Amino acid sequence: MSACNKNETTTTTADQPEFKNRSKAESFVTMFPDFSGVSAYTLISSNDTITNSPNFVFGGAPDGQGFLKNPDGSRLHYGNQS
Repeated sequence: MSACNKNETTTTTADQPEFKNRSKAESFVTMFPDFSGVSAYTLISSNDTITNSPNFVFGGAPDGQGFLKNPDGSRLHYGNQS
């Protein structure tokens, strides 16, 4: 018979988002010195293809969209519509 030990901690990364550039396009966000702790990552642009969906074209915001991770851990989603 086995049980969990109260002192054991388990961490799973399945629920944790992986912040990284996912688009072929570069980020057009300029980070000013006041925001040195904030990172910008690209998400999708009209030049990207999605695995298992090669015919999908993202055309709603041709300049792309993405997320900004704020210093407090929250996230800001932005879309640039020209």
